[in-house]
Amino acid sequence: MFGSLSDVVGSKSGLALNERDLRALLAREEDERFAEYLGMQEDDWVRINSVVYEDMVECLLYRVGRLERRHNPLPGGDLYRKYRKDAEALELVSTISGEFTKFMDEALDESGHGRGHKLDVTPFLLRCLEAHGRQGFEIAKNLVDSLAVMLEIRSAYFPSVSEWEDEVDLEELFRSEGLETLYGTFFDQRYIDYLHRNFEDIDRINWRKFEGLTGEYFERQGFCVEMGPGRRDDGVDVRVWPGREASESPPAIIIQCKRQSQAVSKVVVKSLYADVLHTEASSGLIVTTSKLAPGARDVCVVRSYPIGEADREMVRQWVREMRKPGLGTAT
Repeated sequence: MFGSLSDVVGSKSGLALNERDLRALLAREEDERFAEYLGMQEDDWVRINSVVYEDMVECLLYRVGRLERRHNPLPGGDLYRKYRKDAEALELVSTISGEFTKFMDEALDESGHGRGHKLDVTPFLLRCLEAHGRQGFEIAKNLVDSLAVMLEIRSAYFPSVSEWEDEVDLEELFRSEGLETLYGTFFDQRYIDYLHRNFEDIDRINWRKFEGLTGEYFERQGFCVEMGPGRRDDGVDVRVWPGREASESPPAIIIQCKRQSQAVSKVVVKSLYADVLHTEASSGLIVTTSKLAPGARDVCVVRSYPIGEADREMVRQWVREMRKPGLGTAT
């Protein structure tokens, strides 16, 4: 069972989960139906209800950031609830649903698309916009999005085309110091999407990955970013310059990253200030999964240190800004 779930979720999300990952993510759901299966070993024979299996797939795809919602209605479900008191709108939903079915039948016949191929629905959406206006377009978009989610969940019958050229192990987020990735400059997009849904795991990610996350954020903000060597970096983890091109001038910001549970002490602040002076940087920044201790903040104010703070909530906001929206609509 776990092997099958790993294959399905990996092909959909590009994120490879081992048995321990699967158990941990499913356990977070606190679904009594899952408890029976979570107690089994990988080599145990198990007969699992197809509805429960699909719910596990849905749960896992949501947990890794692939889906926007945990519980997704069938196509038209949201539309019915939204327009249940509007007879005219419900009639439009029925009309567009019929048009969508016809479009899909014709498109599949004409293009020869088979299982696992992408289908461009743009012509259908534009046709609905022209024929039925903005409301028609929104209805059509909802139907398309809902169908995409349904096909994603019912993966045993409707395999999708992977958006990813490779799969990355979730465990590498916690144990690897590597920053190489095809989907990002310093930090993989799939890890960003995972952390958006499971931000509490920020405390467990590898210290070097936390530096990479920081560098990724500034790079996406349009800065030129230089990562430190990781080890023996003299306390400077990231250097940042304005603009995209590297510069021989002193950095605008030097950054020290602290992935830790305790508050950052004033000793760290003083050390970073010394590095600001040494590198002739304009300012320093401490990025942490915690926060600055009161004494650390006081010393910045009293001594006018040009040291900023990106605390836990700020890092959460960074992740939120960088994440890639999943399939379906958020609740």
